[in-house]
Amino acid sequence: MNTLYNLFIFIIQLILHVCKHFNKKIFKFINERKETFNELKLYVSKSEKYIWIHVASLGEYEQGLPVFKEIKSLYNDHKIILSFFSSSGYELRKNNLISDLTVYLPIDSHYNAKTFIELIDPKIAIFVKYEFWPNFLKFLEKKKIPTYLIVGSFRENHWFFKPWGFWMKKNLKVFSHFFVQNEISKNLLNKNNFDNCSIMGDSRFERVIELPNQNKKIEHLSEFKGSKKCIVAGSTWEKDEKIIIKFINNYIKEDVCFIIAPHEIDLVKIKNNEESYS
Repeated sequence: MNTLYNLFIFIIQLILHVCKHFNKKIFKFINERKETFNELKLYVSKSEKYIWIHVASLGEYEQGLPVFKEIKSLYNDHKIILSFFSSSGYELRKNNLISDLTVYLPIDSHYNAKTFIELIDPKIAIFVKYEFWPNFLKFLEKKKIPTYLIVGSFRENHWFFKPWGFWMKKNLKVFSHFFVQNEISKNLLNKNNFDNCSIMGDSRFERVIELPNQNKKIEHLSEFKGSKKCIVAGSTWEKDEKIIIKFINNYIKEDVCFIIAPHEIDLVKIKNNEESYS
């Protein structure tokens, strides 16, 4: 199965390199990852100890942030390398107070995973929520690097708990410990013979509590809001926006205003949403 997976990744890479000439988003996706290894070669020193933290996007970063702060405090003799898979997360948090270096995660090919792990040689690797990349996990296991999943979330319908997902479930054995959000996730892992798990809860709650204390004001939004109550829909997708706009059109009151902040900024979609708003 690993051979088939690597063949699949190889084909995907070929398709992406062809499509990048016709699609700006794909071009950006490929181009952004070109510098990852150069950045690591310039930054990583054999005399330093590193912790590698990987998140998919901004949501996982924010969710894990309370934990990252504790890690940084406990391991103050280590440097932290943070990787993102998505462009939106990287662009918004490439400059942060947690990591010493922030990079894009390369595509999960055999070569990329081997090179990435060997360059960093982390003492600890931490994944957030549900990022499972077989080749990266394989080389973490090969180098016997303690690997942890935090704020883990598992569902009965996860494909790697199905009969055909046995090879992926095997990769989960790389994790030294699973820190999961709830009893359902823990029971599901136990049911599949993973006893190295604990319930940590959902650190999003800690993050939500922290945010109001920052008291960051955006002046032009304050002017827009005025004395009205303001409802904010953040990181929305097109399906969300259709429901939200329908709700707005049925709930307009003089003392209420709405802000929709899409997950991906697209001027055409924003214009269409404006036209949908009556």
